[in-house]
Amino acid sequence: MKLKVKKIVNKIPEGTYSGTIRSVYVTENEDFIWFKIKVDEIDQIFNTSLSLEGAVYNHFISDFLDESENYDTDDFINHEVQFSVVDKKSKDAIYSRITEIEIFEDDEAEEAE
Repeated sequence: MKLKVKKIVNKIPEGTYSGTIRSVYVTENEDFIWFKIKVDEIDQIFNTSLSLEGAVYNHFISDFLDESENYDTDDFINHEVQFSVVDKKSKDAIYSRITEIEIFEDDEAEEAE
């Protein structure tokens, strides 16, 4: 079986994308969560992090909260998401920072419910 290698990147052009979360990793000190998102539009895997205390992340997790307001990061895997990125400059490089991320809702699927 032939497979296409997916390049893992931390910089993609500014814009809005859709993709599928392939993996998540919470840092040891529980400050950040790292995502690997397979991006549909560019056929690459976008590697990025969000602060666990940031507004973007807290808005995103609202779809995963149970009745006790807890969630499991493993539930993120294989969910389709829509997200927007902007360029962020550091001392050494320019990388993409997520400014918005949400579960991708198919309008036709919602209408059928």
